Amino acid sequence: MAGGKRVVVIGAGTGGCALAGHLSRLSEAEVVLLEAGPDYGPFENFRWPCEFLDSRRMPTSTHDWGLKNEDTIGGRSYPVERAKVIGGCSSHNGCSAVRGTRCDYERWARITQGEWSLDGLESDFGEIERLLNVRTYQMEEITPFQRYVRSAALNYGLPVSSDINDLDENEGVSICPVNKRGAIRWNAAFAFLDPIRSKTNFRILDGVEIEGFTLTGTRVRAARGKRFGVPFEIEGDLFVLACGAYGTPVLLQRSGIGRPSDLRLAGVEVVVDSPGVGHNLQDHTSVILRFKASQELISEMNSYEATRIAYEEGIIIKIRSSLADEVFDLHIFSNGGHALVNRDEWYWELYVGLLLPKSRGVIALAPSSGGSKFKISHNHFSDEHGADLQAVQDGVRHARAIAATSPLKELLVKETDPGAEVVTENGIQAWIRTSHAHYWHPAHVPNGTTSRGR
Repeated sequence: MAGGKRVVVIGAGTGGCALAGHLSRLSEAEVVLLEAGPDYGPFENFRWPCEFLDSRRMPTSTHDWGLKNEDTIGGRSYPVERAKVIGGCSSHNGCSAVRGTRCDYERWARITQGEWSLDGLESDFGEIERLLNVRTYQMEEITPFQRYVRSAALNYGLPVSSDINDLDENEGVSICPVNKRGAIRWNAAFAFLDPIRSKTNFRILDGVEIEGFTLTGTRVRAARGKRFGVPFEIEGDLFVLACGAYGTPVLLQRSGIGRPSDLRLAGVEVVVDSPGVGHNLQDHTSVILRFKASQELISEMNSYEATRIAYEEGIIIKIRSSLADEVFDLHIFSNGGHALVNRDEWYWELYVGLLLPKSRGVIALAPSSGGSKFKISHNHFSDEHGADLQAVQDGVRHARAIAATSPLKELLVKETDPGAEVVTENGIQAWIRTSHAHYWHPAHVPNGTTSRGR
């Protein structure tokens, strides 16, 4: 892009940080990055709150947007934690750096006429992972609980995964690659913005919440909102929305860009007829099986924590449901350890995550709200033939079988959720419907495709 042009990137989450850093390095354009939350500056300034640097746990209780999912179909409601801070969810995530599979990229290439083909992307993976300090845990960094999960999954009959990011690998048990520098969560702001913060063509404005656009015809000329509660407006030659799967469609709809029927119902004037905005929403549905552990495991974990940093994650299992056609369609991963607040409290969890959901949801402005309110509805398990529910049920069966395999079966003494009494197909399905949540990966996808990465 030629010099003298101003590019305004709205949203400094993972995508916004990567794009703004790339544009600033490779062009002479003025790049202005807007972030609703705070910018704590470069890593070397040591101004970041400790909870964002501490990669032992996910610090989702602070800097949160306060969003929630409210399924229109099924009525399930739960929080969808999103980080309101520079770096976005990369600043509070579990640090798992997991790619998709070759068939994912081939499917996307067909849909985009080659624009998202693997040939054009694979060469970028190495550089992105270098900037994000992606590394794989050494065995001694894995807690005893995680090692026992790994051993049980192997004893269950699954193969060892030498590299979970091998695009051609199918089922397997993997030690997780993570975006960490040592024990520090290395977020997208550190990776993509710190190297270019001193460039004269780059600025970050934090505390900015954009509420809408000023258009000339169908072209955006300015973005308007508030900065630290004061009216704010910025003009630009090009505007890039990087507000995430939830924020981007809401901002477009508030500006009159979307499906006309949705906008009219909300009382917003239609400026651009764009029927896909807010639709085809998906996330990787998940459920959590919880357990009570033996004193033997607790004692071993106490001994480990006395000398080492104990991360709550570490192992990811790739496994197939009975409906999988090409490759694996489920993740099972383990969380476990000491609660940081209450040192007498422990938690032991096996997550089941569905990677290829068929259900689709919608984000829409609330009726007659004028754009002031909106509703997120993932509508999990709403697919016509019930495939999503069947696949997650298969995942629960696999997770229970792994927990019942040595050495876990001697160490996890009781399943507390859903509980040993929930054994029938109807009982398991009812538990899934009433207890499922998200897997942190919302996206809007074209019809006929999915997003598998983590």
